[in-house]
Amino acid sequence: MELFFEIILFLLEIFGELILQLIFELICDFISRGVVNTLYWENVLKKRENKPINPIIATIWYFVFGAIAGGLSILLLPNLLIKLHWLSIANILFTPIIAGCCMLGLGVFRSKIGNEKILLNTFFYGFCFALAMALVRFFFCS
Repeated sequence: MELFFEIILFLLEIFGELILQLIFELICDFISRGVVNTLYWENVLKKRENKPINPIIATIWYFVFGAIAGGLSILLLPNLLIKLHWLSIANILFTPIIAGCCMLGLGVFRSKIGNEKILLNTFFYGFCFALAMALVRFFFCS
């Protein structure tokens, strides 16, 4: 029975960081969607054309926003959920890939139901956000 609880705690350590990053990405998605809608309607009302966002600026924006989310997550959970050092390093490598795939899936889903897809709903920008958050949590968690 004790081994069962150890296995459960081990899985919670691994998936806890992923779930935390996905929650913050969904919050960022919600905020970004509100900002995009506000800017869109402001442009419609003023009869201005929507210009595409520069990809370099968008990459920096989502990386900074991910770092901010990482800092906020440290306020909520000041310790890394993953205790083993090698798993923490693996978290930096694999969690952003999984989070990017999840955001891509969310973007595909939103496109199918007719919602507008924002940049965070792509693999690359979801990956950038999650990578920044994972790095901040890795370097600044006690």
